[in-house]
Amino acid sequence: MFLQAGQRKVGDVQRARSRYVVSTQQLLVLGVVMAALFPASTVVDLRVVRPGEVPVSGSPVAAPASAQVPADTVRARLEEIPLTAPLAKGRKSGRGAVGRLTAEAKKAASRPDAVTVTSLPQPVDGFGTVGLTWAPGAVVPEDAVGADVRTLVDGTWSDWQALDVHIDDHAPDPASAEAEGSRPGTMEAVVGEVDQVQTRLRLTGAQVPADLRLAVITPGETATTRSESPEIAPGGVGRVEEGEAATLSAGADTGEPSIYSRRQWGADERVREAGPPKYHEVRGGFVHHTVNTNSYTTEQVPGIIRSIYTYHVQSRGWRDIGYNFLLDKFGRIWEGRYGGVDRPVVGAHTSGYNGHGFGASAIGNFDTVAPPTALVDAFSTLFAWKLSLHGVRGDQGSTRMGDRTFSHAIMGHRDAGSTACPGRYLYPELSTIRSQAASKQEAWAARTN
Repeated sequence: MFLQAGQRKVGDVQRARSRYVVSTQQLLVLGVVMAALFPASTVVDLRVVRPGEVPVSGSPVAAPASAQVPADTVRARLEEIPLTAPLAKGRKSGRGAVGRLTAEAKKAASRPDAVTVTSLPQPVDGFGTVGLTWAPGAVVPEDAVGADVRTLVDGTWSDWQALDVHIDDHAPDPASAEAEGSRPGTMEAVVGEVDQVQTRLRLTGAQVPADLRLAVITPGETATTRSESPEIAPGGVGRVEEGEAATLSAGADTGEPSIYSRRQWGADERVREAGPPKYHEVRGGFVHHTVNTNSYTTEQVPGIIRSIYTYHVQSRGWRDIGYNFLLDKFGRIWEGRYGGVDRPVVGAHTSGYNGHGFGASAIGNFDTVAPPTALVDAFSTLFAWKLSLHGVRGDQGSTRMGDRTFSHAIMGHRDAGSTACPGRYLYPELSTIRSQAASKQEAWAARTN
């Protein structure tokens, strides 16, 4: 009797153990299948978000070792829809010109001094980016204008979402040649894969500007892509010009990040202004974000950058893309404005301070989601290296840039203007970026002026 009971217990244990082994094997098989179906580069962050926590933009733990890049130069497609009539022939300034609506727009007035100009819905064929611009010289005070965008997907319109309208903040430096040829307007908004888009411009106490245009941009067709590692790799940057050796040697021991080149995002160099870039100095750097969609894949990043490039140059009238660097949510760093990643290239990102600091922009809207760890790490690595080239500590405090002294060498765009950029959830990470950047910097001689 006791033997039979013991046998039953042993049998029960063996059966339980077998069930456990089978279950474990099934889970392992399921894991392999899921890994095949959903590659790491497209998996959304799997951390559990508890009530009250901020959602995190999707990203793997570490930056992918390669990127799917276009094999050839690609030109983005730009369509500009006129919402008000252009300036009269021969007239260059929009000052005093009354904006007369075209058939592509409608106007509504909620009260005598408040007018809204709304575009008709426009089709989007591809991964869309939009923006509004108007005639140079038009008197549209920043505190008198607001702008919004909404999108149609599968027959349903989204809610209206604000476009970033900080006319005097996201721009070339005042009185520069680049500023003279630029058009005022909103910042670009990356709306992604949508069917249609609609925008509106809200004005209070200001007249409708002439030559108001809606820009709809898609990245262009890529005939062939290939998987490549970053073209600008550690040890590959060494283009030191005469007279710069003392400055650039300061960062010789600080790890250089791997950076994807302009060629790798398909930059058509015929689009930007011809001639040499403008150089000045780097005393610090500014963190930005591009705003809007966070729902993009690793493969879509080159096209997003091409669209931003096209909007900045062809719609805003800048000489090149405004940012010196762009960073995606996967932790990859991309070369922005032409002129050399190791050079003090003057950009068009933080008006008034472009000649004294570089601009690095996160691709995404970090007013709505928290940045992934990979993105924060990439910022700190980039800033550690770039600032060390110019003898600036990553955690440096009081820093003179132009006509102003900032509290840190690494600043958010909002510290230089009235914008919310780089977003409510990326901005608090600046302290982490500063401390990590400082810890990644090796021995170098600090600048003395």
